[in-house]
Amino acid sequence: MDFQGLLSIIGRSCQDDNIKSVNKTKVCGTRFIVLHAGNRHGFIPGAELVSSSKTLDSDYHGEMNQENFKHWFEHQLLLNLEKPSTIILDNVSYHKTILNKAPTTANKKVEIQGWLISNNIAYEESDL
Repeated sequence: MDFQGLLSIIGRSCQDDNIKSVNKTKVCGTRFIVLHAGNRHGFIPGAELVSSSKTLDSDYHGEMNQENFKHWFEHQLLLNLEKPSTIILDNVSYHKTILNKAPTTANKKVEIQGWLISNNIAYEESDL
């Protein structure tokens, strides 16, 4: 899908004509979440994900999650990229998954012990 195709799905812009107001959008009806990727030739065919927002909240990040992002990344982006390619992501929470998160002081003793045991880390009872 090219940029014009995305615009036809999304419709009109809710921003004013002032170039300096790029970060200030007006809420005007249905909002859309557009996830896409591009390269030197434009948008990558088959890599688009467009869905309507279920909220008028200005922060759409709550509607995207790791599961949705991972599915898009594996089944739409990676399958349609030229090889070799470079992928650049920002630090938004759904771009990363911590698989073996270390416990913190907020964890209960038994949770910390379980994590230490599962990671083969020796400890003495008095250390906790």
